[in-house]
Amino acid sequence: MLREERYITNGFIGDLISITLVIKHGKLLERSPGLNNTNTQLKKTMRITLKQLEAVIEWLNKELKRPLKPYENIDGKLTAQIGNFHMYSAYGKFGLHEMNNEHGGVKTIIHLGTKKELFNSIHRLLDGIRLERESA
Repeated sequence: MLREERYITNGFIGDLISITLVIKHGKLLERSPGLNNTNTQLKKTMRITLKQLEAVIEWLNKELKRPLKPYENIDGKLTAQIGNFHMYSAYGKFGLHEMNNEHGGVKTIIHLGTKKELFNSIHRLLDGIRLERESA
């Protein structure tokens, strides 16, 4: 028994991605043009890289029309960009800060966790933003 389901979803940098899922004998398979039309079993886990985290944080800043960098060099002085979301890390964990004042004070938005936890939490924030805009 073979069944196909088609989904359109957001990629990690905001591009819409069309995915056709093929389910055969209860196993979930993915078929996409990028895989040369061959079926491969979907991975249950995906390793999240720092580059992916930076991209999704940039996406969050763009969605909310916030500064893209936490600091900007103005007249030879680093000036904090209020409202910027940026990643912080400690003890091998990662979190999300928001620049809170012109002196570099921050507010913790997402507490320390794994890269995957931070990635998923930011996507939940983006989903909430999208739902709010759709309901308005």
